[in-house]
Amino acid sequence: MGGYGSGRPGYRITTQASCRLDIMTIQRQGAIEPGACTQSTQRWISTRSRQETSIGLLVDCRADPYALLIYSRQAGTDVPTVERVRASISVTQPHYGGRRYWWHCPRCNRRVRILYLPPGAGDFRCRVCWCLTYESSNESDKRVSALVNDPLKMLALSRSAMAGSSKNIMLLLRAYDRLEKRWR
Repeated sequence: MGGYGSGRPGYRITTQASCRLDIMTIQRQGAIEPGACTQSTQRWISTRSRQETSIGLLVDCRADPYALLIYSRQAGTDVPTVERVRASISVTQPHYGGRRYWWHCPRCNRRVRILYLPPGAGDFRCRVCWCLTYESSNESDKRVSALVNDPLKMLALSRSAMAGSSKNIMLLLRAYDRLEKRWR
């Protein structure tokens, strides 16, 4: 079916490559106050382009808590457009006391701690809606590690691949890549 790298696992956009809007960080900065309306700004520096991205937040915790996310983006044109997205906030009270705040994903309404804006995307959503993965998920695959650490398994898989079995060619290629990196 697909070409080299088209299969599972490990080639999805990661959460680390995305702008993260963590409600816990916003709470620690004092931008969430029960019964009040506050303003805040969050800033990120892109790891790829080294450009700074910022977002303005208007957090209203009076009757029905929500945050208005205000940011600009370029959607294929040279002129940036200003986006205004309303994200609902809910509050839970842990058994040990205090308050815990949660975002509600603007797309699926799932209760989450962090909303993400991947590179090139237009709006903030949860990790599940964007199909984001973690960096560590891309780095380790137990099957590849077993092949790298056991040369006989790798040889047997190579022989089956040369005999016409294309089932594990991708796995074999990833094991060879890892061995090559190890010996550089």
